[in-house]
Amino acid sequence: MATLEKIRNKAGVLIAGVIGLALLAFILGDLLDSRKSLFTGGKNDVAKIAGKSIPVQLLEQKINDLTEIYKMNSGQSNLDETMTDNIREQAWQQLVNEYVMTKEFDKLGLAVSPEELFDQMEGANPHQIVRQIFTNPQTGEFNKALLMQFLKGTNDNPTGDQMKFRLYIENEIKNDRVNTKYNTLIRKGLSAPTFLAKNDYNETSKKVDFSYVSQRYNSIPDNAVKITDADLKNYYSEHKYLYEIPNASRDVEYVSFDIVPSKEDQAAAATWINKIKPDFAAATEVEQFVNSNSDVPYADKNYKQSQLPDSLGSTLFNASVGTVYGPYLENGSFKLARLYKVVTIADSVKARHILIAPKGQAKADTDKAKSIADSLKNLIDKGADFAALANQYSDDKGSAVKGGDLGWFQDGAMVKPFNDAAFEGKKGETKVVETRYGYHILQVEDKGAESKKVKVAIIERKVEASSQTYQQIYATSMKFASENRSYDKFNAAIAKQKLVKKVAPSLGENDKTIAGIEQQPRQLIKWAYKSKKSDISEPIDLGNRYVVAALTEVREKGIASLEQVKNEVEVAVRRQKKAEKLAEIINKAKTGATSIQDLALKLNTQVEMANDISFSSYSLPSAGIEPKLIAYATNYAKNKLSEPIDGNNGVFVVFVTRETQTPAVKGYADSKMRLNYTFQARASYDCYAALRKLANIEDKRSIFY
Repeated sequence: MATLEKIRNKAGVLIAGVIGLALLAFILGDLLDSRKSLFTGGKNDVAKIAGKSIPVQLLEQKINDLTEIYKMNSGQSNLDETMTDNIREQAWQQLVNEYVMTKEFDKLGLAVSPEELFDQMEGANPHQIVRQIFTNPQTGEFNKALLMQFLKGTNDNPTGDQMKFRLYIENEIKNDRVNTKYNTLIRKGLSAPTFLAKNDYNETSKKVDFSYVSQRYNSIPDNAVKITDADLKNYYSEHKYLYEIPNASRDVEYVSFDIVPSKEDQAAAATWINKIKPDFAAATEVEQFVNSNSDVPYADKNYKQSQLPDSLGSTLFNASVGTVYGPYLENGSFKLARLYKVVTIADSVKARHILIAPKGQAKADTDKAKSIADSLKNLIDKGADFAALANQYSDDKGSAVKGGDLGWFQDGAMVKPFNDAAFEGKKGETKVVETRYGYHILQVEDKGAESKKVKVAIIERKVEASSQTYQQIYATSMKFASENRSYDKFNAAIAKQKLVKKVAPSLGENDKTIAGIEQQPRQLIKWAYKSKKSDISEPIDLGNRYVVAALTEVREKGIASLEQVKNEVEVAVRRQKKAEKLAEIINKAKTGATSIQDLALKLNTQVEMANDISFSSYSLPSAGIEPKLIAYATNYAKNKLSEPIDGNNGVFVVFVTRETQTPAVKGYADSKMRLNYTFQARASYDCYAALRKLANIEDKRSIFY
């Protein structure tokens, strides 16, 4: 564990970083032996991938493994909700990647041999994961000695935490190596054929100048176009492919009954703070009194006057020790502040140190570290070179290479025992200080100007909603929900009560957040996926509020229904009918027109110019994004008025005036090179995306999380 502590604190290892490494392609695990299915499909299935049922136990095991690794390397025993969700998502991606990719690896015989793994861990050029973990963040240098110490620890204790971490690292290396091999094979197998290179050459090398006139759709009022249900159905039937929904989603509207403290809650907090003031003023064990009574524990810090609120600072800096200020209301809390101590200390200190970290957690390890620290201090007291000893013995390699020098630092910048010893020590004094990192031989080299500071003990009582307030707000939300069970009543009540309706569109089944809701609203999202369109929810408890929601839209994966996309279809049909009308107007005007200028005059519009336009151009001056117009113009004959072209914003007629084309290199070499680069750059992503699509993944995580 001592080595893990070093990795945590000096090599910058946090498993969140390891989990998030971009490993060139996909992160896979080696749990696929379970792919032969240890369980039968059913209610415990968390997914179906390529026709295989995946029991939730497999995902849970991965989540537990990743959680243990994270806790081990972050030093945290409790994870917040965000980190827990991140680990679950990482475990899910690993599980999917295994079932999607491993059979591809097996077909090709791709694997990582023990010899290759050894070389990636301990060879002359270790894997990037190893280098990242065992690189000193201060110097940027790979610490081979720390790696070897870590590996020795795993060999000495093959069942300990260090071995678990080693197996994790090795597994990540194997996953990355086999993916790299696979991706290399894919990339090496890709090459642009000549016909594609020729097409690319024609699309990019040929350029045209042309004039054009347009008749915009907005020149015809919407009410001048009649649209029937049959029109909508016909268009939808012919263009269903445009309305594919890749993933299910829901639209929700909701009102929020926020849980905020009542006047009674504020009065209760004010009464409590006033009642405790005499006891606080009389307390002799001030820190203990604060920690026993305050909602926020005592903060042992030296304050300048400028670091305190104006009125508090001006009062306490001119008061005697023991003076109590308040009560005062700040950031939703009633507070009492007592002047605890007055000190005169430097604003900054220049120091150096030698860190001796215990090699284990046993008392013997701690005693040995202290003994070494005491011995080094004695040597320094007798005139030994501090910098040389730091370079040789300090476990803080970042400062060791600088003779232990920490430079100048402000009060409060270091861990408390070290900070106090530095600021309370005298210039030139050397002492041994114990912190959670080990034993430090600390030497104060210089001190800045001293100034008056104060220690302030603060009793804080947060103004929070009482259980009675919770009950009242819940009752209000329940009354609203029970009286408004239809969508029409839901909206009418909102208007009558002048509530604020909020919208949460396109919620995915596994979404974890909704904009405007701080606490994770999984319960609301789960309700949306269990309900029918227009259903009204019961009050949903989201911690700091109750929400009553209406489900306004249900979209399932696949082709959207005409009802769901009716507005979009109507816009497209209206544009289509306007295009027909405008084409008729243009064709009449073309009769007798000998040039595009004549046509513009007849249409009472102006001629626009576009120069050096290729098939791959994105937009046109004045016209905007018009791919159909560009495609037409770059493939139309010169000096000839075109037929009407219905575009995104209107109907156009073009007149090509000039064509140029750079000579092709033999075999279209330039185009082949460009296409090969594009294909190979996207190979990993496109290949994996295609395999995932073929696997037809059914994600059932929302049942469990």
